Amino acid sequence: MATALSADTQVGVIVTHHPAAAAVFRHRRVDFCCNGRQTLATACAALSLDPEALLTEVLEAEARAEGGPAPRDWTQAPLGDLCAHIIATHHSYLRVELPRLALFIGKIAGVHGDEHPELAEIGRTFAALTADLEGHMAKEEQILFPMITSMETAAELNLSLPESHCGSVRNPIGQMEHEHEVAGGALRRMSELSDGYTVPEGGCATYRETYQRLHHFEGDLFQHIHLENNILHPRAAEFEASL
Repeated sequence: MATALSADTQVGVIVTHHPAAAAVFRHRRVDFCCNGRQTLATACAALSLDPEALLTEVLEAEARAEGGPAPRDWTQAPLGDLCAHIIATHHSYLRVELPRLALFIGKIAGVHGDEHPELAEIGRTFAALTADLEGHMAKEEQILFPMITSMETAAELNLSLPESHCGSVRNPIGQMEHEHEVAGGALRRMSELSDGYTVPEGGCATYRETYQRLHHFEGDLFQHIHLENNILHPRAAEFEASL
């Protein structure tokens, strides 16, 4: 699964073939999901990081992960399996966690909002992101993912491609990636407002749990977008072109 690493490798490709890089990049604020096509050198230049030192961190993280269960190689799995995994793992998580997080954010804003006015903006940003994600998931499940699985099924059965009102699969992919950019901007804004989800002095246990949940939510959405932008979408477009 692993592939050679260099400063000229795209960060999304690095995470695809070296999954341990995801935690390292996230810690260093390297955007491997919405901007996964940038090279490591470009990403590091923007963040004043040394690409060679970062590659060393990735290899060290990979060494620590050895011996554990190997993640599935989504670059080789059937596209339908990847769509099903995204729904079962990431969409299901969002449908449970989004309303829970809204309650947690509202609670700490009500108690601590006077001392921490940034909580109100975090709440507004999260509410807008929630509405966007709900519509986004519906479009994926009702339009894009069925298009992809239909292409795969048609190829397996040697049938003609089913017609779609969307035309090429690249059209809904373009829209989904635009919406990913919007979601990524919301994540960056909430992280900035919360100083990387750092609980301020005097923050209660609920404050701490809220920020822990938001931090986990951010990581899950990073992985979710990575799977789509850097694996599912390019594979689907390439598959369509090969038919």
